[in-house]
Amino acid sequence: MRRGMSVATPIEEVRAMLDRIDPDSGFEEIAYHLSVMQKIERGLEDADAGRFVDESEVRDRVEACLSEDAGPLPRPTTSQAS
Repeated sequence: MRRGMSVATPIEEVRAMLDRIDPDSGFEEIAYHLSVMQKIERGLEDADAGRFVDESEVRDRVEACLSEDAGPLPRPTTSQAS
């Protein structure tokens, strides 16, 4: 991970993850943790590149979804932050 930590190689991050999980974990649980790590990395890359939805847009979307006459859910869009 990049934020607030030294930059580690993917192999180093996987080794650290394996050291933290239950030694009796099976392949499925290990694969799950790898998937989560990858999704977090992609999310951080997106945030660094300004590809995210800001809080006010999320609130607007939630309010629209919860209103009685909302109809189908709106398709997601991405905002570019400056």
